Amino acid sequence: MSIHAVGDTITLTPMHNRSPGSGFEHLVDLSRVVSDPTVLGKALRDALAAAT
Repeated sequence: MSIHAVGDTITLTPMHNRSPGSGFEHLVDLSRVVSDPTVLGKALRDALAAAT
């Protein structure tokens, strides 16, 4: 998972493990942008569930 914070906005991007030695692929189409801290936990759980 990639987590990027700018000011009060956090972008959570799940990743896909392509294979040993091939690295990870960012699943940008599944990214979640969060600016409300009350939904951050759910957004994080959702992004982790989308990671493969």
